[in-house]
Amino acid sequence: MAFWFLIISTLCVSQENRLPHGALLFQQLDCGNFCEAINRVTPSYKGIHYNHVGVVWHTDSGIYVLEAITKGVSLTPLQTFLIRTDKDKIKVGLLPKQFKLNDQELFKYLGKPYDTVFDLNNQAYYCSELAYFLYKDKKGKNFFTLYPMTFKDPATNEFFSIWVEYFSAMKYIIPEGKLGLNPGSMMNEKRIKIIPYK
Repeated sequence: MAFWFLIISTLCVSQENRLPHGALLFQQLDCGNFCEAINRVTPSYKGIHYNHVGVVWHTDSGIYVLEAITKGVSLTPLQTFLIRTDKDKIKVGLLPKQFKLNDQELFKYLGKPYDTVFDLNNQAYYCSELAYFLYKDKKGKNFFTLYPMTFKDPATNEFFSIWVEYFSAMKYIIPEGKLGLNPGSMMNEKRIKIIPYK
């Protein structure tokens, strides 16, 4: 019994070393047509599309992931986050040391609503938008770069029908060309180190 406890404890320590506080976890999720629509209008990382990201948060009670999901900005137990997809569809993102997270900043976003219309100025947050506001240096400079968003099929230059229907249901004009970011563009930032999750 003591032997297995030692093995499990060693694995937990190893996991903590591999997932430092403030690391990013990128996921390749399958959520049907909606995820496919996101994949079609966002860049891939080494040919693979990742469509969700969360922030590793160490607490006294364990390791959690701070993420913006449909119910809002939430703390999700690490294991709950991981079982959504296969381990080989998860990547870890490590940022330069000067972009360490401030726990008070993390608490500030907990419970905020999900940003259903991808607006940087509405006090609601989608997954990569949350990370954009969290990672700043001491001078307040954001780590990640914003790019104009598109919701058009690159083959036809017409809006994907799923996005037309989505924003119509929201009674919101499609934010074509507005600044935003996504997991793919984040992973392609030159200063971020991307490693597999094992």
